[in-house]
Amino acid sequence: MPAGMVAAHGFIDCTQWPGAISFMTVGLSFCGFQYNGFLVNHLDLAPPFAGLLMGIGNAVGTTARFWQQYFHGVIMSTSEVALICKVACLYVCE
Repeated sequence: MPAGMVAAHGFIDCTQWPGAISFMTVGLSFCGFQYNGFLVNHLDLAPPFAGLLMGIGNAVGTTARFWQQYFHGVIMSTSEVALICKVACLYVCE
């Protein structure tokens, strides 16, 4: 749902700012629901090891975000528009 709201921004021009604000509000609201579900999932899987599972999950996510910055620089330094569009479509379809 949040990715759909980001994709919907592509169809709005600058004169339709109330729609843009609405899409951002709805998208960020659903991000909040998603994050709360993520936090509870560790407690449901293994209550005694919830902290360990949360630490492992955060370490993997943080490492992925670290490398994402590098790959973003590599992709954006190329002049191939098709490659950039493919990566953008993968992000929206995630």
